[in-house]
Amino acid sequence: MKPRITLSPAVPAILTAALLLINQGCSSEDGGGTNTGTGDPLALSLPWVYSSMTSLTFTVSYEPDAEPHIGTLWDGTPYWCILQNNVGALLLGRGITVNVPWDLEDMDPIADQAEESWTGTEILALARSLHTASTSGSTGYIHVLFLNGSYEKDNVVIPEVTGLAFSGIPVLAIFKDAIFYPGHSPAIARFS
Repeated sequence: MKPRITLSPAVPAILTAALLLINQGCSSEDGGGTNTGTGDPLALSLPWVYSSMTSLTFTVSYEPDAEPHIGTLWDGTPYWCILQNNVGALLLGRGITVNVPWDLEDMDPIADQAEESWTGTEILALARSLHTASTSGSTGYIHVLFLNGSYEKDNVVIPEVTGLAFSGIPVLAIFKDAIFYPGHSPAIARFS
């Protein structure tokens, strides 16, 4: 008989973040350009990813009270290792090393941005102000932002959107307030 595996409530949140990143689900916006060599630290070209990139590094930044959950599964596997392993599996055979921070000390706290809602433009402006290293040479970056507040589109706040990915731009925003939005599963809220 196989042992029963019980996953932590954090696992769905981390996997959701990975799915948002890979499938650009939940909500997405057109991020603009997608070419490397433009000087834009957020520019990324898929042909470059598959032809020249040998290292993919995730950066994680968070506001006060929006810290990502850090912990381990029953077997001691860090939650963030799941993201690293899943992305690594997607890139298997391409010679790309995936680097994901597993602990808060390896992630970047940022000042409270005092925003109740975020537009895509505001999120990209924050990401550009935080991340100045351009994707170039053989290293690519994906920037994950854990933010207080909710998503806003066309002057309408959409509090149930938990995350946002941008087409052609390697930025993912997770809205901590949406995790606690009424109607969401209590299992999702427990990850924080």
